[in-house]
Amino acid sequence: MRMRLAYPEQIGAILRGRLDESSGRRVYALAGEVDVSVAPGLRERLLEVAGEGPAELVLDLSAVEFLDSSGVRALVQVQGALAAAGGRLVLRAIPRAAMRVLEMAAVIDRFDVEPAAGA
Repeated sequence: MRMRLAYPEQIGAILRGRLDESSGRRVYALAGEVDVSVAPGLRERLLEVAGEGPAELVLDLSAVEFLDSSGVRALVQVQGALAAAGGRLVLRAIPRAAMRVLEMAAVIDRFDVEPAAGA
């Protein structure tokens, strides 16, 4: 139940999200797994969130347990859409396994990356 309270938005069966604007930045935090079953829904949700506010969207990945190539593709597509509109997608607190996937896909340089908040 704790995860349900902390991440109220369900994105497919294995991923949850939460929007937080309390810091003055638009931060969308994910918890769970990003695979082919949730990647399209994640892409749509991130584009929706990005369209509601400033040109920067921070995606907190600290609670992401798994990321596959379809998830990488969704992130690249969101970054491309934001860049085309003069914005950017910032990846925050990328877990080691997810970082390896992004590096192996040779796309990590497309994103601004920042450590966990307060790190």
